[in-house]
Amino acid sequence: MLPAVLEGIVGDRRLSQIAKDLNGRGLRTRNGEWWATGQIFELLPRIIEAGPRLLPSKEWVARREQLFAAAFRSSAV
Repeated sequence: MLPAVLEGIVGDRRLSQIAKDLNGRGLRTRNGEWWATGQIFELLPRIIEAGPRLLPSKEWVARREQLFAAAFRSSAV
């Protein structure tokens, strides 16, 4: 699930669209709830932390910058 969220963020998709995509795939939160924008936003620090284990190091460096930018855009709204 984290890689799907990561790809959505890197693809410059809105957090609401990422949540919709996860829900469309039948994926739920660990509490069994449907995904919402706020829950995706709350995942951003975990994705930044897990990123180096999900992606090769050179690819992670580029994607990390995109994640920080996405986190900043989302918190500025």
